[in-house]
Amino acid sequence: MIKKRMVEYIWVGANAELRSKTKIITGTDVPEWSFDGSSTEQATAENSDMKLLPVFVCSDPLRGGDNLLALCEVLDGAGEPIESNHRHRTKLLESKHFNQSPKFGIEQEYTLTVGRFEKPLGLSLGGYGRTSTDDIPKQGQFYCGLGANNVFGRKIAEEHMKACLDVHLPGGKGDLMYCGLNAEVMPGQWEFQIGPGSPVEVSDKLWIARYILLLIAEKHSVGVSFKSKPHPKLNGAGAHTNFSTAKMRDSIDECITAATKLGNDVVTTTGVVSDVTYETDKFPVDYGTGYKERLTGDCETCNWEQFKFGVADRTASIRIPLHVAKAGKGYIEDRRPCADADPYRVTAYIMEKTL
Repeated sequence: MIKKRMVEYIWVGANAELRSKTKIITGTDVPEWSFDGSSTEQATAENSDMKLLPVFVCSDPLRGGDNLLALCEVLDGAGEPIESNHRHRTKLLESKHFNQSPKFGIEQEYTLTVGRFEKPLGLSLGGYGRTSTDDIPKQGQFYCGLGANNVFGRKIAEEHMKACLDVHLPGGKGDLMYCGLNAEVMPGQWEFQIGPGSPVEVSDKLWIARYILLLIAEKHSVGVSFKSKPHPKLNGAGAHTNFSTAKMRDSIDECITAATKLGNDVVTTTGVVSDVTYETDKFPVDYGTGYKERLTGDCETCNWEQFKFGVADRTASIRIPLHVAKAGKGYIEDRRPCADADPYRVTAYIMEKTL
């Protein structure tokens, strides 16, 4: 009897949202497939057939067995990358700067929600907001918190973690590089980390981890929001991006140089090297949506209209971790990318600016 298995073809839609559909295959080859691009805002109805090119294949921890997940690039009928295929750009930049060994790690924040109005899970289960939007908690008790009055959705977050750890690549070529989990500052908000790895590698694996999270939450009838500001008065959600090169991993001066280069269109400079402020009217379009609502200068953010970096400074655009400053080498953390940002675009932008 011929053994059949399910392959979930996964791709990024026009608005950095995930799409997927299932193909039944025999054998080991995962072939190209197609989809209706007019239904995902990636093509017109008159020329709607889009190609799915599998570029990252791994085991499916949800269906189990020999079933697979296949992350795909989207190509047009002529086999060219379409406008929303940002992986192609990242791949070219990674190849161009291969000798500098750029490495990334991404901290993905998200908010678990209930209902069509996406009310944060913690506010619903905690009884907050029953009579007024002003009936909200102080946030200090929730970050890395414990107990049913402080933590909401741990079952989903841990189920996601275990599923990610169960993922393996064909031929024993690694895993998803899932490396951490914590409850975040806002109730119902969580974070997981992927990395460190090369730009395309980390981005591929983050997209797969997002897919697994959405499927697990769906099973529990809970939504996952990657909105930058899911509640107007509480902490937003980001995708803080850690970055280094071979030179940065040897020298703090190279870390400072990279941080400085990430300041776009410098107008004024004040302070010392560990506390430099740049005024700017340009925010990177590659860093996601809702940044004006999230990056206000409150809730552990720098104002989106400013740029500054500092040691151990979570109100900065770029944070140089304290242990990096003490060691005199390491990496920097760009705190500006929003939770819904496409990691291909974020890693590409950082390479373009610094390398």
